[in-house]
Amino acid sequence: SENEGKILNQTQMMFFLIAAAALLASAIGVASTMMATVFERRLEIALMKAIGAEDGQISRQFFLEALLIGAVGGGVGYVLGNFLAQLIGRSVFGTEIGINFLTLPVTLAISMVVALLGCLIPVRRVSSIEPAIVLKGG
Repeated sequence: SENEGKILNQTQMMFFLIAAAALLASAIGVASTMMATVFERRLEIALMKAIGAEDGQISRQFFLEALLIGAVGGGVGYVLGNFLAQLIGRSVFGTEIGINFLTLPVTLAISMVVALLGCLIPVRRVSSIEPAIVLKGG
């Protein structure tokens, strides 16, 4: 019984580490995607700044995009996760796995937080864009 408890604790720790690594990889993926988006939209950002938009307004736009991406990703992940849980439950254990709808808001919240964290560095880059230089073609 004691050995089974140790194995269970080690398994839980392994799953925790895998989840942490997946969240870190997701944040890095969001950061690289958003950095590419900022780079591609330099002209648009410079134009917005030139007509009076403040860094905060432009940053909010990117944060809202990140929240939307996080919500959609979390929703898709929730659906796929439940599907895979059902598939594994039937094939390995021969039983149905109950769907817990309380995990949906948690999944959405975590995915949105990861998307926001991944967006921090690219959004800081927005404030360093100089409209005159970008619009001149430099």
